Amino acid sequence: MARYARKKLAEKSANELLNRVAYPGKGAVDLDDVRGVLELKLRPLQTPDVSGALLWRDGGYVIVVNASHAPVRQRFTIAHELGHFRLHASMRRGVDFVDRVWKRDGLSSLGTDPEEVEANTFAAALLMPRLAVQRAFLAVPDAEFPDVVLT
Repeated sequence: MARYARKKLAEKSANELLNRVAYPGKGAVDLDDVRGVLELKLRPLQTPDVSGALLWRDGGYVIVVNASHAPVRQRFTIAHELGHFRLHASMRRGVDFVDRVWKRDGLSSLGTDPEEVEANTFAAALLMPRLAVQRAFLAVPDAEFPDVVLT
């Protein structure tokens, strides 16, 4: 599948999840509600060199997030791991699940791993839904942006 199509699929999946949690279309997305719908646990830990991970523990999936990171970074990490959970079912096999943890390095920022790009796209779409961003942009007082076309 082409990269653009995979990114659109990631955004669609995030929007479907927002509909399941009845996101009102403005304000911050409540990630606790999202995790609850998916029955995922959250475990903040001090994890050097790792922002987060999706792990199989005690009969269920757990999102591990680095407790020493800023809250906004933790939100993105949680949303990213939710993306892996939703998009990459081949990673999830119940008791046969194999933990995979990627460490940030010089290559990770290049956007060459399709699964990581998709999880990032999902996270961005979940945390900043397109319609909510467009509404917020259009609500800016006295804003005139004649050359900007929102799609």
